[in-house]
Amino acid sequence: MLTVAYNLSITLKTRLSKVDTLRQKILLIPTSPQTETALRWQTTLFHLEGWASLSNQPMNKTYILDTINHQHTRVNNPMAYKIVNYKNAINFVCEQWPANPTQVSFKTIDELARLLGVNHGSEKEICSLLNYLQTGQMHPLIQSATAHLYFYPSRLSYLTSLLFLTKYGYGMRGWLSLEDYWSANKQEYLLSIQQATSSANTTLWLEYFCQAVIYQMEKIIDFLNHPPQTSHNLPKSYWRLTDRLQEILSLMEKPDISISNKKIQSTFNVSQITASRDLAKLTSLGLLIPHGHGRSTYYTRA
Repeated sequence: MLTVAYNLSITLKTRLSKVDTLRQKILLIPTSPQTETALRWQTTLFHLEGWASLSNQPMNKTYILDTINHQHTRVNNPMAYKIVNYKNAINFVCEQWPANPTQVSFKTIDELARLLGVNHGSEKEICSLLNYLQTGQMHPLIQSATAHLYFYPSRLSYLTSLLFLTKYGYGMRGWLSLEDYWSANKQEYLLSIQQATSSANTTLWLEYFCQAVIYQMEKIIDFLNHPPQTSHNLPKSYWRLTDRLQEILSLMEKPDISISNKKIQSTFNVSQITASRDLAKLTSLGLLIPHGHGRSTYYTRA
């Protein structure tokens, strides 16, 4: 069982305070829908690139883009399945857990593990961890960092960490990714994990985790204040929505509304291929979330 003892050091207090300040600053920056969409899309790509690198399975941007846009064949392709599973898990967190008033339960972790296709370990230990994290007034970043440490090196570590951040409003509307930070500072990250797991005190890990969040939040602020004209070789026009795409989203403004390929075909008098392209575009931008498989697939608003 993970040792979760820590001290509220001066460094940790200072960094937690800075995270809270940056969070408020981000939420107050006026942002156009196009910039929001571009940043959310870019963040999803950062999640996937970073996870792949940390798993020692680096994948180029074109491959990831083709896969999440449903252009890359996934038949008998384990890596493509992992990309899709990871994105589905991100969707689950970003759709179900922003400001969610319920506690994170074993059932939640079990669902994340199912989406990722991984094992989650002992139910008794996980329940004990969740009870510890959610009793008292523990800061969400400490919850997130501790969950990350417990599930490492499983992919669950990144997604349970994101879940706690998202639940308490630190996911920044789906704009915060830590996987790319960890992968860019891999040796430092691995050393910090090793020190924390071999020590009886996780304070240094918590300080390091907070510093990563601070760095990423500062990147978000820079992006919002200076949106790039292109991102990953995609023009700014990539995030513009045609009239039909905007109408599709308008149809789904009410809660609990879903849409299917057949519904788009009949509503807009378009072919199955055109409807598929529309749905793929809206899904890749993070505006729709797919459910089900094959002909039974339907879509809801993100």
